[in-house]
Amino acid sequence: MRPLEIEFSAFGSYPGEVTVDFNSLRERGLFLVTGETGTGKTTIFDAMSYALYDKMPMKDAGDIRSHHADSTQRTWVRFTFSLDGTTYRAERYPTQTRPAKRGGGTTEDKAGATLVSVDSDGSTTAIATGSQDVRKACVELIGLDADQFQRVMLLAQGAVNQFLIENSSKREELLATLFGGDLYERVTEHLKQEARRLGKACEAIDTRIAHHLDNARTYLTTVLHGVAPDQDHDVTELDRDALEAAHNDTADARGALDARADTAKIAETEAQTALTDAKAALKRFERAGEITTALTELGAKEAQARAHTVAGQASQAARPVVTAHTTAAKAAAAEQQARAEADALRESLSQIAEGADLTIDTSTSTAINRSINEHRQQVEKDQELVATAEKAKTKLNELEAKLATDTATLVGKRADSERLAAEVAEAEQQLTDLTPLLRDQTTLDNEAERIKEASKSITQRGDLTELVEEWSKKAKSADDHYNETLRQFIATTAPRLAKELRDGEPCSVCGSPEHPNPARDESGEAVDLQEVEEARNRKRAVFNELEQHQQTLQRLRERLGELADADADAISQQLTDAEAARQENIERGKKFSEIEAQLRSLREERDAATKAQTTLEANLETTKAAVTNAADELTEAVAACSGINTEALLQRVACVEALTDAAAPAETRFSAVVAAEKLAADRRADADTALADSAFDTIEAAEAALMDSDAEHSALAALANWEAEKAKLDTELATLKGQGVPEIRPDLEAATALADSTRQESERLASTRTTVSDASGNFTKSLTALDKEAADSVDERRRFNVAERAARVCNGQSVSKVNLRRWILGRELERVTLAATVHLRSMTGGRYGIQRATEVTDGRRTFGLDLEILDAHTGRARSPKSLSGGEQFQASLALALGLADVVSQGGTGSGRRVEALFIDEGFGSLDPRALDDAIETLHHLQASGRTIGAITHVEAMKERLHPGIVVTRHPSGKGSVLTVNP
Repeated sequence: MRPLEIEFSAFGSYPGEVTVDFNSLRERGLFLVTGETGTGKTTIFDAMSYALYDKMPMKDAGDIRSHHADSTQRTWVRFTFSLDGTTYRAERYPTQTRPAKRGGGTTEDKAGATLVSVDSDGSTTAIATGSQDVRKACVELIGLDADQFQRVMLLAQGAVNQFLIENSSKREELLATLFGGDLYERVTEHLKQEARRLGKACEAIDTRIAHHLDNARTYLTTVLHGVAPDQDHDVTELDRDALEAAHNDTADARGALDARADTAKIAETEAQTALTDAKAALKRFERAGEITTALTELGAKEAQARAHTVAGQASQAARPVVTAHTTAAKAAAAEQQARAEADALRESLSQIAEGADLTIDTSTSTAINRSINEHRQQVEKDQELVATAEKAKTKLNELEAKLATDTATLVGKRADSERLAAEVAEAEQQLTDLTPLLRDQTTLDNEAERIKEASKSITQRGDLTELVEEWSKKAKSADDHYNETLRQFIATTAPRLAKELRDGEPCSVCGSPEHPNPARDESGEAVDLQEVEEARNRKRAVFNELEQHQQTLQRLRERLGELADADADAISQQLTDAEAARQENIERGKKFSEIEAQLRSLREERDAATKAQTTLEANLETTKAAVTNAADELTEAVAACSGINTEALLQRVACVEALTDAAAPAETRFSAVVAAEKLAADRRADADTALADSAFDTIEAAEAALMDSDAEHSALAALANWEAEKAKLDTELATLKGQGVPEIRPDLEAATALADSTRQESERLASTRTTVSDASGNFTKSLTALDKEAADSVDERRRFNVAERAARVCNGQSVSKVNLRRWILGRELERVTLAATVHLRSMTGGRYGIQRATEVTDGRRTFGLDLEILDAHTGRARSPKSLSGGEQFQASLALALGLADVVSQGGTGSGRRVEALFIDEGFGSLDPRALDDAIETLHHLQASGRTIGAITHVEAMKERLHPGIVVTRHPSGKGSVLTVNP
């Protein structure tokens, strides 16, 4: 992957748009990225990482917008790169709030991201859109995630040196991230889980086998107790084969039990048959006796049955004669009743008519109805005239009342219209007065929020200023201590070298083997190189801490902009004033809204009152005309009914209604008289005929022979019932005698006792046989299930043994005590150290190399990923911590380059090569010679095809290498400016 161009706007410390053309720098191959501390040199790499992954190595991706950019300036990043001959462009922009183009206030631009391929003609093809999809596509395309990209593209300050000197545990974290160590952890964990699962499965199998064995023992015990109940049987100690043998030994006893049970069943059946026969014989004996007694009693009742039958026949003959005479008497009584009801109706109608001085013809029902209709017509005519007069009077009264009400309502509506018009005018004037006082609320809110944030930042500014002053003092103290330590080291160089002199061995300074007067340390304050290195490291740590606080303070001041030096009390007062203005505007807005709502309501009420007033005025004239017409109608109606007596009219109305109700049954009653006369005559003739045709001389004789229906029916059936009962008893007795009737009563108790005893014995033996048989079958099933479990578990137990051993080995519980992840990472670390050694030997003239330590020096701590330095001068390995500061830088740089070589050329499995490298490492810690070696190493790297950018502010580097990218502070002090020098 080769960077071609990075563009960004309002990003980091850059308020405007920036373009870095790497193609123009690629021809040089090796260049510097220079600028003062905190101006934004590494922002170039931040922009690349953000465009690809929405993530930056040492910054929060949510805080990328420049604090110096104009509110209308959009923040975005666009990164163009080539890969395998294809050009790609990744573009990303965060969510941003900006002023709205219309209507004031603000609007929000949503975040977005795109990844496209770029053809030679400039046309593009979309590959992915959206933050997550673009990130995934970049990882797949480049073969590196964000953290790996950082390790390959940017050698960050201090990070690689830490990787060099840390122990195995710390180094393992980085290697796991780069080379996928989590995969091997998951493999190990999977093996552990599989071993646990298979172990539990084997435990479950053992439990089931033990369960089957316990069941077999229980079933065998049941069999033994069944065939030999009087003996003790203990099988708890028997194994599987012994249990099977003991069960086989019971075969003969189980056969004998079956024979006894069969014999008992036969005896039970025979006894039950004998008991059934005895019960049947006893039943026939007792029933034959009962029938004989019943036949004797029935013979004594024959004469009585015959007499009842004769009396019933006489009653049957008298019944039609008595019935005909009874019907004729009822018809004669009905005739008399019909005549009396018709006469009573005529009398009632005459009395009703006389009460109202009316006359009525009651001769026939037709005459009655005609008289009533004539009287009704006259009454209805008089009622209509009276009703018309009453309606006219009521109508006039209602119209006069409505006229009075409408007049009063109109007066009230006129007053309401005048009042509402005045209130509307007052509300309109209030709105007119309030409108000039209202301000844009969004502007006030934004101003208050801006001042509030500034107030917080000014408070932080004071704390940071004190912190910078404190660390400045610490830095001066550390610098003084380092200078004094270095002075003492130089001052005691001769005595220190003299201590290493040996008789006969050449001096490392003059080469003489004789040492007549070696130097001595008279002060007793000799300082070795280790103390100098410690003082330098302390100084570097303090200055780094000071620089971080200074950068934090500078970023804070940049965010404050023109308020960077503002007074805290003045800002506090501004905030109070802004909040007061904001709250006052809110209250005015509420008041304005309330008056607007009140005005709308008043206008609606006013318009409604005006409309109602107009309607009432029109309706009032209509009502006045209606009153005049109603008065004329009343006068005419009163004249039309002047001769009618109202009380007499009411009496006649009631009389007509009473006559109508009373005359309703007239036709029915007059018709009933005619029908009753004819029916009575017919029934008298029928009665005479029935008596003449009967065997009775008089009706009285017939009535004397008559019985009630039930008695007659019983009398007629008496003889037949007697004969039927006798025949039934004779037949049943003959049947019993044919079946056999014992001479003496059978002994049922003896037969029952024998049947019970044989049944109990049979049931006992059958139950025992069933229990033994079931237990024997279950015993066999239990052994079969046990054998099957044992056979089926062979493969499961083998898999468990293999999985358990594999899990222990991968978890570091083998002889080597190195787990799978660390073993794999150790192989990858060896690849890194091989590549790093090439670079380190180039930088150190072949003296130093890097290798992975394989010997365990402390069995109590994690090992397997420790590093050691091979020193060609001594031929021995040594700790990286024993190197000087400059040597540690060289080793760190070499290790970082080796790491980048391995990762970018297949260490991650991608096979992708990153053709650019940015080195942000501590060149300031190198002495001139080490700096020359480092620069020479960078030239070698550039010669291999990479584009190398060294990020530094070291003056010696600026003198030796081309300043390809120069970052300076903006002339206004707000942000930074970037210049590319091809």
